[in-house]
Amino acid sequence: MRVAYLILLAILVTTYACALNEIKKKSSRLTPLLGWMIGLGFFLIIPLSAVTLHGGYRAPQAYEINGWGDVDLSNLSSLKPFIVIWLSAMSACAVAYFCCPTTLGDWVADWPAIRRRLERSILITMIIGVIGWLVMIYAVGGLEAFLISHWYNRIADLVEQHRTGFVLFDHITQANDIVFTGAAALYTSLGLRNRDTAWPFTLFIAAFLLIGMAMTGNRIYIALYLLSFLTSAWLFNRKRIIGLILVISPILAIFFSSWAAVRHDLTGVPDSMSNYVADYNPRNNALTAIMDATEGTDVTLLMHMINDFGNRLPYLYGGTYGRIFTFFLPKRIYPSRPQDFTTLTAGIYEPGGATSLGSTALGEAFANCGFFGILALPIWTWLGCRFPIGRHQGKAFDLVSPVAFIMFIWFARGTLAESALLMVGALMLIYLLRLAPRCEIPQGQSGRRP
Repeated sequence: MRVAYLILLAILVTTYACALNEIKKKSSRLTPLLGWMIGLGFFLIIPLSAVTLHGGYRAPQAYEINGWGDVDLSNLSSLKPFIVIWLSAMSACAVAYFCCPTTLGDWVADWPAIRRRLERSILITMIIGVIGWLVMIYAVGGLEAFLISHWYNRIADLVEQHRTGFVLFDHITQANDIVFTGAAALYTSLGLRNRDTAWPFTLFIAAFLLIGMAMTGNRIYIALYLLSFLTSAWLFNRKRIIGLILVISPILAIFFSSWAAVRHDLTGVPDSMSNYVADYNPRNNALTAIMDATEGTDVTLLMHMINDFGNRLPYLYGGTYGRIFTFFLPKRIYPSRPQDFTTLTAGIYEPGGATSLGSTALGEAFANCGFFGILALPIWTWLGCRFPIGRHQGKAFDLVSPVAFIMFIWFARGTLAESALLMVGALMLIYLLRLAPRCEIPQGQSGRRP
């Protein structure tokens, strides 16, 4: 049985590599389709590969996971979810390969001016981000209360206290974070393409991301930025930078893994780290670090969900997708408004726990649509191909494409309604604050990469 899994994995990885190579040949910048495929690779294919090569996975006891973090591929019950994931991912790769649009020819005519406009946009979103942190500290009750509060619980408590007002505030700050990350990704990408990266400002961006991770407890934005950095280096053949990233990747994996153990209380980091090290299983160090860095438990939960929904759990029949049309209705007006998918799954698999659980875009699709959910990944891939961005010469160069790149990575592990609303919010901020650094591309300008 393990040989069969390995053969299927080899086919999937090869197909994925071919699809990425085809996208690279037709792309000269960060696009929604490229973001979607990078997201699938990072949040789905890498953890699935790690589990397959290891023959399974058992989450460390310190994580206190109720069984859904364990997968044993020697057990026949793992076959069905593996095949479902494999078919959906293979279909997505096929759509990306055959439907990939051409985005060559996007050339920035006045890069120094664009760089100044981008720096301005990044600084504006940074200021908004800092204001958001200060509001959060004030709402929690001061800096000390903020530092000792659990990053997830304080959000839940503030939602309970302020309801619609805080939910709106939270959506705005998240949309701003997405715009900041997209602008930072574009800034870094153009620097790598032109081989004149402004490293002092780039390091300033990295420092702000680290501070943001400490303030919010959320590592997703720095992960999105690092993925955009690596993608741009690959897109523009910056081999030395790729090599350096690969060399330090084990350190990054351990860093992201350990952060999950200490972010609940920033005043007790030494004790949290001691417990983290003590509870670590030395035999599973590398595997656990990979699974933590790629949110790999989303895949283990996905495998359990594919077995559970339609058997012991009823299908949702589009219930969580419907939040796109009901999100704005307060609970007092619509008491039976469906929960978002991550909260719903947490209530099923971690009842009573203060958490939310992701299971990739495929998890929500299968829970809502059953085996028809296999079509979700290829459909989202096709939508990534058709996303309305300027694809040819003469189009204005702005933030829409890199922000969509970031959002499609996000959506690979997120939920449909929340991702769609976040994308709309990010686009509104771009245009309301006039953050898009526009520059018309002269007709006839070469589309070659430098």
